[in-house]
Amino acid sequence: MTSNEVYSTFKNVIDDRNAKGLKVEATFGGVRDIRIKDVKLNKKSLEANITMIFKCDISYCIKDRNDKIVEGGPDNVKKQKDEWTFARKMNSDIPNWYLIKTE
Repeated sequence: MTSNEVYSTFKNVIDDRNAKGLKVEATFGGVRDIRIKDVKLNKKSLEANITMIFKCDISYCIKDRNDKIVEGGPDNVKKQKDEWTFARKMNSDIPNWYLIKTE
């Protein structure tokens, strides 16, 4: 589950690649570290935010319409670090956390 803003951003990137005839092939190599960076609770609205740091290894390549690699490569393993922030209304009956920000 994502916020509308995160969904829109992801969708725009995917639509842009599709319009250019590009496709991404990625292989997840494993998690090196997961940490909680920050936790906040708005006592008035009862919205909780938790920011997580994910460190992983990933290889990817971007291919054009002719399957020619235009970026990356299957043997090019990248050390990836992402920060994701999730939110949830703590007084809600819905237990889902929503991805509201990525960096």
